[in-house]
Parts: sequence; C-alpha cells; structure tokens
Amino acid sequence: MPKKTKSNKSEPAAIKMLKDQHREVEELFEEFEGAAQNEDSEKARELAGVICEKLTLHATIEEEIFYPAAQSEETADQLEEAAIEHISAKRLIADVAEATSDKKLKALMSVLKEQIEHHVEEEEEELFPKAQEALSEDEMGPLATHMEERLEELKERGLGKLDIQSAAEAGDEDEEDDEDADEEDDELDDADDEEEDDEESAELDEEEDEAEAPKRMPAIAKKTAGRRKAS
Repeated sequence: MPKKTKSNKSEPAAIKMLKDQHREVEELFEEFEGAAQNEDSEKARELAGVICEKLTLHATIEEEIFYPAAQSEETADQLEEAAIEHISAKRLIADVAEATSDKKLKALMSVLKEQIEHHVEEEEEELFPKAQEALSEDEMGPLATHMEERLEELKERGLGKLDIQSAAEAGDEDEEDDEDADEEDDELDDADDEEEDDEESAELDEEEDEAEAPKRMPAIAKKTAGRRKAS
C-alpha cells in the first residue's frame, strides 16, 4: 500500500489525530523490517514491542471514544468490520508477545502489518469521511481532547506494553531445559543399556554352565567311584 501523506489542517482534530497515529505506526513497521533484514534481533524486538503498544492504545481510544461517537446508519457496517479487525489484531499481538524466535516474530509482524494496512485503508477511505459528514463540528470538536486525555491515562497504566525481549530469553531458557532433559534421557538410556548387557552376560554364563555340565559329569562319577572303592 502506498504511504499516505500527512492529514491536512482542514480535517477535524480527532480524525487528524488518528491519521497521524496511523502514519507513525507505518514508519515503525518500516524500521522493524529494516532491523529484521539486518538481523538486528534486539532492535527488531524493541520496535515490535513499541508497535504493538501503540496499536493497542490506538485501538482502545477508537473503541471507547471515536467509534461510539461515529455510530450511525451510514457507518454501522464499517464500525462492525473495524471492531472485528481489532479483535484479530489483538490476537496477533498476543502471539507476538510470546514469540521466542526471530523467524516467528518476523512472520507474525508481517501478517500484522498486512492486517493493519487493510484496516487503515478502510478507515481513512470509508469510515472517517462518513463520520465527518455525520458529526457536526460541535460533536466532533471535543473528541480529540477526550481521546488525548484517555490516551495519557492508558499510557500511565502501561496498557499494551510488551517485553518481547524477555519472551526471547524465556525461549532460550526453554531450550536449555530441553537440553538438560535430553542429557538426562541419554543417561537413563546408558543405564538401561548397561543393565541389558549385564543380563545378557548372565544368560551367556548360564548357557555355558549348562553346556559344560555333561562334560563334567563323567569326571565327577569317576571320582565318586574311586572314593567308594577306597572306603
């Protein structure tokens, strides 16, 4: 999708605010792709966390403030679809938070970017113009202030913050645990092998004893007969 230009000054402040947030996230996605391409894992994970946080905050103020204000017969279909797209994005963000490999993180962020691009395009080309037509200046005016205040409250609460680096470290710990488990399994296998070898050796000894028994019987019989004569 071609990069959109900055929203113009004639737009209501609330719509301009949301569009500016769209542009900010688009730029962050580009930075993430650059870091991932350069295999800068630490930078990529940091950017992924920032992107997911900003998307969570953006979606929350839309759902709590802008969407209810923009509700009308003309916007009903777009608002319903937008809400469903938010749910899908939140699920992907939850998966990103648990990504324990750079390959998986890159794949998830690529899908998230595609979904957000589609969502942004529909909002800016369909929903926002209809909302601007449906709402008067007096109705639209306070929305920006309300959204900005709510945004700050959510930031202070830490909504949407992700420590994806910790998730990667947890993945490393899991790999170490798996390695330890493999070593324990190897030790148990070695012990089983030794036990089997001992059992096989004992069986061979028994077989040899049984094979030698007939050979020893004549000699034993002669010794016994000699003792009887002597007595």
